[in-house]
Amino acid sequence: MRNFLTKLFSPKLELEVVDAYLHKLPSKIAVSWKREDGFIIGKISYGGYDPIYTQARNPKEFIRMVNDAVYISLDFKEEYIEFFHESDLYPPTAEEWERLNDGKITQSSFGLASKLAHERVTA
Repeated sequence: MRNFLTKLFSPKLELEVVDAYLHKLPSKIAVSWKREDGFIIGKISYGGYDPIYTQARNPKEFIRMVNDAVYISLDFKEEYIEFFHESDLYPPTAEEWERLNDGKITQSSFGLASKLAHERVTA
């Protein structure tokens, strides 16, 4: 119900803005992570910019936070960040997902490729 109400009362997204944001997204990001004090702590690098950092308590939340960090670093507006979350733009591969879920693995790194970056949005 909350999701429905949020969409109902949220500002309408503009197609041109979605398209512009898609073109700002890096096609690939590099993520290195480690487990520490109950958190997965990640360093995200892309396009020669300074690295950005995030953390989460579990793998699902970590991947969402990695995506958030990229969107926020590119100055996406909050309502568009929520829109892009529905698309899961930087999903881990099955192998990467398995490593994140294996508590015995204390650190790793991987690359995530955007499945939507640089595609044009059409009306």
